[in-house]
Amino acid sequence: MTKKEIRRFISQKKSLLREDKIRFDSETIARTLLEQVEYDSCNTIFVYVPFNQEVRTQGIIEQGWMDHKRIAVPKIVDNVMRFYYISSWNDLQIGYYNILEPHSKEEALLDETTLVIMPGLAFDTQRNRIGYGGGFYDKFLEDRKPFSKIALTFDFQVLDSIPNEHNDIKPDTIITEKRIIRGDKDV
Repeated sequence: MTKKEIRRFISQKKSLLREDKIRFDSETIARTLLEQVEYDSCNTIFVYVPFNQEVRTQGIIEQGWMDHKRIAVPKIVDNVMRFYYISSWNDLQIGYYNILEPHSKEEALLDETTLVIMPGLAFDTQRNRIGYGGGFYDKFLEDRKPFSKIALTFDFQVLDSIPNEHNDIKPDTIITEKRIIRGDKDV
């Protein structure tokens, strides 16, 4: 399948998800993430605010605040994705494509103690990723210092193989409600 066909296929499957199933599986995924060494060792978390049927990240954000980690969420500025610190849900407003974005002016700093939590529409077992078509994460992450990248997704979004391009940024780890994929293997 082409990227366009995969986007259509996965989007159709996601549209059938019930909110209670999304919440339940998201809680499982969040618990798994919070047990990872990457979470324990980070000082800052760059994390998306969920939209539509994405894995819910609210619990991760709130736990991060309780664990005294700095939380930064994305905002599209002049068609470029940047991350800004937030310290409460009141720091968010409706933005690009009706996705909640920070109204903060304090741009977040990315360094080796940062954990980047990535969304995506489809993945494969080699950790290739298909986003929503804007290339925002690939552009943001290219030429950055080393840091941990973990993608959160529902297991049905992980296919055996998807097309990839040389500029596509792979997560180091993919966490679903059923498994963890590190390197080229399932755990």
